[in-house]
Amino acid sequence: MCGRRGRRHGRVTALDLENLSLVGAISSSVANLTFLRKLHLPGNHLQGVIPQELAALSYLQSIVLFQNKLEGEIPHELGSLQNLKVLNVSYNKLTGTIPWEFSNLLNLEILYIAHNSLTGEIPTWIGNLVKLRKFSLSANQLTGSIPSSLGNLSALTILNLHTNNLTGSIPPLQNLSSLTVLELGYNDLTGYIPSQIGNLTSLVWLDLQSNRLTGGIPE
Repeated sequence: MCGRRGRRHGRVTALDLENLSLVGAISSSVANLTFLRKLHLPGNHLQGVIPQELAALSYLQSIVLFQNKLEGEIPHELGSLQNLKVLNVSYNKLTGTIPWEFSNLLNLEILYIAHNSLTGEIPTWIGNLVKLRKFSLSANQLTGSIPSSLGNLSALTILNLHTNNLTGSIPPLQNLSSLTVLELGYNDLTGYIPSQIGNLTSLVWLDLQSNRLTGGIPE
């Protein structure tokens, strides 16, 4: 599978092939498009793994592969893409854990890995990705607690961790002044609902249902 859209001075800078019923695997030969900045293949029927060869595309800023049938682990090699701003691989069949090499993606603004079969815990280093604006790991099989380091993400507008197996209490999130959506429902969280949630003045959607939390929703 390989299609081309977007040329600049004779160089392919974007592959944007959305909702075209494409089948087969993502070819590793995509890595030969060395000036590629955008790889968008959502809403197709692509199978197989995400090629680790994509890590050679040093100009890459956006990888959008949601709503396919991709499987296997997320290649840890993608952690070398220091220009990457968007990674959306939601609604696939991906397994394994979140690669620790992603701690190097300091320019990342959107990280969506929802509706897969990820396991393990949410890494504490996520709190170092301070440019992150949208973060979703919903509908996986994640365990452990919600890292308090998420409170460092002051640019965050969407935090969606619903439908996992998360335990422990909700950490302090009062520094997330830009947060508009907070979804933590359908986990196994315990303890009191933090009063600091009432200080999130930008919040328009709060979902805490189907946990074991106590107390009321702060005003």
